Amino acid sequence: MKRLYLAAALLLCLTGCSRETVPADTQPLKETAPATEAETPAPSETQTTTEQNRFTTPDAPAAPTEPLETAVQYRTLLTTLLTDSMLPDGKEVELGKPEENTFAVTDMDGDGKPELLLRLQSADTCQELLYGTDADGFLKAELKANAELSWFTGGVATEAGEAGDYTGAFVPYTLWEYEADVDGYRTVAYVNALSRTALAAAGKEDEYPEEADTSNSGMVYYIGSDLPSDETEYTAWYNTWSEGAEVLTPEYLPLTEENIAAALP
Repeated sequence: MKRLYLAAALLLCLTGCSRETVPADTQPLKETAPATEAETPAPSETQTTTEQNRFTTPDAPAAPTEPLETAVQYRTLLTTLLTDSMLPDGKEVELGKPEENTFAVTDMDGDGKPELLLRLQSADTCQELLYGTDADGFLKAELKANAELSWFTGGVATEAGEAGDYTGAFVPYTLWEYEADVDGYRTVAYVNALSRTALAAAGKEDEYPEEADTSNSGMVYYIGSDLPSDETEYTAWYNTWSEGAEVLTPEYLPLTEENIAAALP
């Protein structure tokens, strides 16, 4: 019964957007004293690797050499997002209505520390972002996805893909998994399916890989591969991450000054 509940929750929660790989961790710049006119070096034609990878914006103030309290960092992130429509990486975002842009402060990955979870939506985009702090206490991005995710206990999340013409009732998805050694999420696999009935309805039943459907279920699955798998193989793989997992339902709050102050006093 638990497996049926999880599968149903997965299909109901997933919504489609394109996928995005988790970028490198975000860390504020260290504060440095401004060079005097005499000390200012001549501009070079090529930047060093460190300079090219620095994470800043033209008007962004330097970060302190010591990390601020986590709640202060989260509050600053949310306030900057609300007032300037800008994320910590300097990327501007288009914010829709307040009720469509929400946040939650809770432990999502099970590491015992609260993370900052964002759901941002506009007319044609949606994003789900998870921020935490690294080992040194500085702000970092743990996950970035162009979709509303379904979250589960055990450090897993699913991101919906776009249903294909021949997937039947199956909703393709990407499985994300938390890795403690990097304190962030990685994509495990993109899962798709092929329905014999859907192909037959389109007059393409000859394209169905009957040899892979050893259980004769009428469905084959693609688990991060171009090779089809039988339903029994898919079920066994699905159980490796869903067994014992429960759906997480964070308490999302609209992105307003009042809610920021209340959640992060």
